[in-house]
Amino acid sequence: MSKSIRFPLVSKTVSVDRSKEITRKKDYLDLDQLDRNCAYTLEEFEIISDQLKHRSLKTKVDKSGEIVYINHFELDKSGKLVPIPPTPIFKEVAVVKICTQINSWNVRAGQNGVMTSSQEGFLIETGKARTLDVAFMPKETYRNLTVEQDSYFVLNISVELDWLIDPINDEIWVYKQNLTNGNVFCRHSDWGDLDGGDTLPGFKLKVWKVKVAILQELSESEPSESGDENTHPCHLCLQTFSELCYLIEHLEDDHVRKKWISRG
Repeated sequence: MSKSIRFPLVSKTVSVDRSKEITRKKDYLDLDQLDRNCAYTLEEFEIISDQLKHRSLKTKVDKSGEIVYINHFELDKSGKLVPIPPTPIFKEVAVVKICTQINSWNVRAGQNGVMTSSQEGFLIETGKARTLDVAFMPKETYRNLTVEQDSYFVLNISVELDWLIDPINDEIWVYKQNLTNGNVFCRHSDWGDLDGGDTLPGFKLKVWKVKVAILQELSESEPSESGDENTHPCHLCLQTFSELCYLIEHLEDDHVRKKWISRG
């Protein structure tokens, strides 16, 4: 396992009119003849992505020479194709944890937005298409999508806020894009909860939940040497938990949330 792992990017998307930059063509590219040393346009990238919805491509994903079947590419700044290998299970666990938190906020705050997974592409910067593990789209943006945007999620869609999380090394990078001029600003963030700010008002991503889920998936379960593993009791319902983080999650999900629902 590499020391640095790309982890879920959580994004809010907004529409940007880039209709003058590129025009869609109904075309075909031979996937078996793709050259990863060549530069491809966004238009060609869409054609490739569309074809990969119906088949997989056998290719090498890194310098190790390992050959895998893929059905996703990203497009870097130079226009070169970057193969995205199959997602490991622990990463999917992290994605589910993040989706759960965003969806809870989405319902609680009455946002009525939609979430997508890593099946679609978004423009992080002009000319650069990325696959996001988790993306949130406001209802106004979703309702105003054209047929082509709804099919491809590439053209005329840009990301406003982007979180890159590495729970293995406790590192976070925050990217924000100026949707007026397309400039992207990046900063390294302290490890801890992420505030959605003006982009996701009232939302905080509890990063510790993501890390706990991943470490639990990566580590081998070991039998307890004593019978006192349940050491953290809940004084509201008398349940006990082996880890403090599980008790906190229980209080939030089974007590705080129920109290909030009963008020509604």
